[in-house]
This record gives sequence, structure tokens and C-alpha cells, in this order.
Amino acid sequence: MFCTAPMLHAAGREVYKRVPGDFIALPPSRAARMGLTARKAPAWRFIPIRLSATMGADHENRPEVSITAAPQEQPNAFVFHQADPERYAEMMRSCLRNLLAEVGR
Repeated sequence: MFCTAPMLHAAGREVYKRVPGDFIALPPSRAARMGLTARKAPAWRFIPIRLSATMGADHENRPEVSITAAPQEQPNAFVFHQADPERYAEMMRSCLRNLLAEVGR
């Protein structure tokens, strides 16, 4: 399930809580039609960073990497972060189970 959230994000889906212990990943427009907008349950977020790499001045030409987690600068990458670490695994299991139940319907 390590890649469930990035796949859901890439598909434009967000996580919503239907009932305790049951989460579903839906496009926001479908969640609105189902009346789930107020039950959005953020499971992850992406932290903007500025990443740069330059070749080192030493004789071995090792790269020097600089990472800055500063949203005020123009980000060129994002770091995945679990927004709710205590429930993240439960949320992803439930979303994946509900998503797979829809396959072929």
C-alpha cells in the first residue's frame, strides 16, 4: 500500500470518511454528489521544497545537495507527508479495499 496515496492523488481523488473505519477515495465532484464534502479526511499532503545539486569542488566530483523546505521560495519538488500518521494505514487499506470492489462494475 506504499503507493496507494500517490496513485489516488494522480487520479485526482481525495479521501472521505463514510462511517467510522470506512474511507473512500473519490474525485471531489463525485464526493459532492454523494454528500461527502464535509467528511473529507486528509490522509496526506505534499510539502513544497527547493532542491538543488551541484558538483562538489573536491577532486572526487561528489555532488553537493541542498534541500530547503521553504514555501516562500519557488519549489521545484514536493515531499510526501502523512497528514494523519495514526490513521493513515487504516485509511489506505479502506480506500484500496473500496476501490478494488468497484473494479469491473
